[in-house]
Amino acid sequence: LWEFDLKTKKVVQNSGRVIVNGGTDITKKPIWIEGPHIYKINGWYYLLCAEGGTGYDHSAVIFRSKSLHENFVPYEKNPILTQRDLNKDRANPITTAGHADFIQTKEGDWWAVFLATRAYDKTLYNTGRETFLLPVTWKDGWPVILEQGQEIPYQHTKPAIKAVTANSDQLTGNFTRTDNFSSAKLGFEWVSLRTGDSPFYQLTKSGIELQALNIKLDSLEQPAFLGRRQQHTHFSANAEFNLPPQKTSAGIVAFQGETAHYYFGVRQQKKGTELFIEQANKSAPIIIHRELVTDVAQTVSLSIDGDVGKISFFYINTKGERKPVLKNADAKILSTEIAGGFVGTLLGIHARSEGNL
Repeated sequence: LWEFDLKTKKVVQNSGRVIVNGGTDITKKPIWIEGPHIYKINGWYYLLCAEGGTGYDHSAVIFRSKSLHENFVPYEKNPILTQRDLNKDRANPITTAGHADFIQTKEGDWWAVFLATRAYDKTLYNTGRETFLLPVTWKDGWPVILEQGQEIPYQHTKPAIKAVTANSDQLTGNFTRTDNFSSAKLGFEWVSLRTGDSPFYQLTKSGIELQALNIKLDSLEQPAFLGRRQQHTHFSANAEFNLPPQKTSAGIVAFQGETAHYYFGVRQQKKGTELFIEQANKSAPIIIHRELVTDVAQTVSLSIDGDVGKISFFYINTKGERKPVLKNADAKILSTEIAGGFVGTLLGIHARSEGNL
């Protein structure tokens, strides 16, 4: 804890002191404590932290003190939020809960926002960490988000607030979203890799154009790739685009990282138009499926369907029929448990140079 001088905008020298040493109980050797938030509520200073790491043992813990010059005392019933002690075989598990923050509505109710994940097969998840919301109850002067042993509900009654957000995007539940890239700027949900200065695309009157760079998705350089977060455990993502010219490929991607992704693309070979699926699974990408087709239209339509731990690939032929290319491939390789990280899968578009064709 440091004192900050608001007039000089500087930390007061020699004012720092350790207020939490490693966790709520250092003798239990917890995974690091982090992400502190401090509040003054009803004469108490409350310190809310994450403890247990970002994995299955994640939790939220609370301390309090009457004065910033006195010790912060941990709540004897910590953690005030965790799912680590529950049965991993439970239905619809929400896991890795922690990194909480408090807010009080204008109506006077207390709520907590926190990070957690929607898992399948016990500890796998492809959707990354998401923001959840639960009410906070006060017990003997301590805030409690969820009693130990209770499951985070998959759905919860929303806060009783009067305020509404005008023209808000639907971010939860079942929905369909189409982007024709007809706006003057790229939507905030689209992200590129490594830099926001993205010279590889431009918005036009007819949509978006990607420059086919000679950079693959396993490169540490910036590929011609734009993606948005996978928001559902069951989904269908579709991309429509012009058939790429010779010595280029274009297509749709499920991307978790350089060594964990699928690229479903189309390119014109000497023998004809080829559909291919490239997979990276803890190694350099390899082609796991390829086929020459004669019924791909000039406007190509490729789809990726996700079904928890399975992923399937389809295209629309010249008759308007949806034809499978590869069904029920392994989507678990895109999960945090296998691929590492915790940001989840991106679904997006990619183009690249195929100079060796």
